[in-house]
This record gives sequence, C-alpha cells and structure tokens, in this order.
Amino acid sequence: MGKRGTFTDPFMSLDAPALSPVNGAPYSFGVAAACFNAELVEGLLRSFQATLHASGVRAERVEILRVPGSHEVPYAIQLLAESGRHDCLVALGVLIGGDTNHHEMVGHSVSHALQNVSLAARRPVIN
Repeated sequence: MGKRGTFTDPFMSLDAPALSPVNGAPYSFGVAAACFNAELVEGLLRSFQATLHASGVRAERVEILRVPGSHEVPYAIQLLAESGRHDCLVALGVLIGGDTNHHEMVGHSVSHALQNVSLAARRPVIN
C-alpha cells in the first residue's frame, strides 16, 4: 500500500504511452451504426471517419451498415464479419441511462454478443 487507501504496484506505470502515427491505408473496416440516438451516433461516426482519414484510410475501405438500435448492432457486425472483407469491425451505438436498468441489460447483451463475434471471426471488434 502506498498512501492511505491507495495501492501502489511497483511494476505498473502511471505514465501515458507515447502515441506514434499509424498507417491505416492497407486496412479495411466494417462499421455497424445504430440509428437510435442518431445525433450522438453520428458524432461518433464522424469522429471515427476523421481518425481513419488522418491515418490514411480511404473512404472506399470503410463499409457502413445502419441498424435501428444498439441491440441490432451485433447482428450487423456478424454480417460484416462473415463477408470476410474487413480487417477490423467497429460497433457504434449509444445507450442512455434512465429510470430503469434497461440500458444496462442492453449494454451487457450487446457487449457479450460482440465479443462472441470477435472470437468466432478472429477479427477485432471495437465497441
């Protein structure tokens, strides 16, 4: 134990890793984007596309499938994975907490399904 109430691991660094430029040009991406909470999902998608563009990924190397909501995202990711056309798959959806735990149930279900797709397809799925 370090200071009172904190744990100090002598092998763990608290320094942020230095980021180096990534050349994404040789890679293709499949994206499943929910339509529910459209304004927020569109913001995520624009940011993702800008990051890919900055890494040298051409727009034609990105396939986007739209689905009604976050619960349908794993199905679209599975379709993209089965196509074999993509090196990496990206799941975009926004869950907003309310008075019930519905957002937690959907979040757990979707995360579990996406992990299963990733393992079966042997492709990274970014959620």
